[in-house]
Amino acid sequence: MLLRIDNLTKEFGKNNSYQKVLDNINIEFKSGEFVCILGESGSGKSTLLNIIGGLDTKYDGSVNINNMNLKYIDLDDYRKENIGFIFQNFNLINSLSVIDNIILPLDKYKISYKEKKKRALDLLDKLNISNIRRKKIKDLSGGQKQRIAIARALINNPSIILADEPTGALDENNSKSVLEILKEINLEGKLVIVVTHSEKVIEYSTRVIRIKDGKIDSDQKIKRIKETRIDKEDKRENNFYYLLKYGLRNIFNNKRRNIFIVIASSIGIVGIILSLFIGNSVKRYIEDLILDKNNPNIYSIKINNKVYDKDYFDDDIINKIRGIDHINKIYKSSTYSISQLKEKNKEYNLTFIDSINEIDLIKGNSKKVVISKFLAKKIDKNMDVINKDIELTIVDNYDVIRINTKITGIAKNNNLSIIDNTMHAFINYNYLVDNYKKEDKKFHPNLLSIKIDDNKNIEYVKKKLKALGLNASNNTDLYDELTSYLNIATFVLSFFSSLSLIVSIIMISIIINITVIERTKEIGLLRSIGYSKDNIKSIFNSEAIFLGISIGLFSCFISKHLINVIKYIINDKFNISINSRLLKYYILGLFISIMVTILSSYFPAKKASNYDPINALKYE
Repeated sequence: MLLRIDNLTKEFGKNNSYQKVLDNINIEFKSGEFVCILGESGSGKSTLLNIIGGLDTKYDGSVNINNMNLKYIDLDDYRKENIGFIFQNFNLINSLSVIDNIILPLDKYKISYKEKKKRALDLLDKLNISNIRRKKIKDLSGGQKQRIAIARALINNPSIILADEPTGALDENNSKSVLEILKEINLEGKLVIVVTHSEKVIEYSTRVIRIKDGKIDSDQKIKRIKETRIDKEDKRENNFYYLLKYGLRNIFNNKRRNIFIVIASSIGIVGIILSLFIGNSVKRYIEDLILDKNNPNIYSIKINNKVYDKDYFDDDIINKIRGIDHINKIYKSSTYSISQLKEKNKEYNLTFIDSINEIDLIKGNSKKVVISKFLAKKIDKNMDVINKDIELTIVDNYDVIRINTKITGIAKNNNLSIIDNTMHAFINYNYLVDNYKKEDKKFHPNLLSIKIDDNKNIEYVKKKLKALGLNASNNTDLYDELTSYLNIATFVLSFFSSLSLIVSIIMISIIINITVIERTKEIGLLRSIGYSKDNIKSIFNSEAIFLGISIGLFSCFISKHLINVIKYIINDKFNISINSRLLKYYILGLFISIMVTILSSYFPAKKASNYDPINALKYE
């Protein structure tokens, strides 16, 4: 005895209104039987088949396979190992080849593709359809499709073949061929159960069971059979392979849709990568600019306007600073934001003018006035400006200083190349002081720096300066302040890019949900051949991961080229060379892409895994 059913009752309905579809069914099936279950539509025969196949679990009574109750075993494993389904409407997957449709039940196992293909080809030969193996499913006739469905049911060597109206969609000749094939399968020792309303199946059967109104009306054994035992091979699952296969297959089967998803979703990823690259590259540049040439013991002094009603350093303040212990040296300088340079009859309003002692030059010297390369080109396109006579006008608070002088140099501006594109100039500090004296005006520096003798005395000096109403800071403080602003800017840019990721998650979730609906029948088929709920969920999650990898790789590709363009523009316009390690940004982009698609697929995958296989197989 292979299969035994005891006191099986099945009811449909709700709200205390129920109808018995199967009423106290008691029956046994043996291997080697060809059982024809006859009955009108609605008699309960298909429901009985679904219960035997482990697709329907809501019933009273017991169904036992080799003395094991189906209610207490893993039904997915039961279907996978023991059941081969043949459906009236074939339930083939059009996106798969003939061979791949047949070997679908074997995809989860650690069997080489060569071996799987050999088994499929042997079955095609056996079913006399080896000539169609390279055809597309949509181009096949109904009879050919049903033979492929039979081959799929046999590929796993099940002990029970369940056929639900296998000839219902076929003409007379194809119906006869299919029934002859089922008879041959039965002669190999398998239990074949055919549910039908056609009396023609009887002549191929060894046993005929008639069902009426949910009860067994008659059970007639036509031929004697010899019960046989079917040996099952020990097969181990290979989850990675089938997830890989399904993931890649769906990516390629929906190329246009997935290309759209990849392009749309990559916008946010590219935005995040670029934001991080620009922010961190600028921080690295500023770090190189400020900290590498920074003397940690040199501090700039600022006047606290709440204490002093002036914005310059007079002799009284300077003398007080000199009186503080541990200050080795005081550096004086000035900068002016309102100034003008006049060459011949042309006037150039300067962005600023700084006093200097020394500066890197393209050519000339810093004895008098040095101008930027940008200003030099404004004056003369060939930058032939050395020793040109100019008039320099400086507004110092309420004083206006006019200096008739010469241009003695062009600044290289290695320290901050972006200044090359501004109208600015430098004047030698001592030369500036001498000109104040010529104008009979008192010169007061508005910038002051000090050098502290030792690191351990920095806090002491800063405290003393604060007591005088003065604040001390150096380039490290400036760097910290600038980086804090850059961090805020980077965060804001990344945040706005992240908003597009939320849109991507919603978009991808909707599209995956549509895919789930489109593949409802495929999901039902997979459940019928032994795929568990977790397997279905894993299939959609694996597809999401592959989609995420595709989005990540595309985003990295686009980001790389955009970064190269940004580097070129910055280098060309500002002579700044940006070097940054991009791998970490690419890895982050890839990780975010995968996480976005996994999050997007969570609910659609869960929905797919909870599909009822019976209803899913009926979906049109």
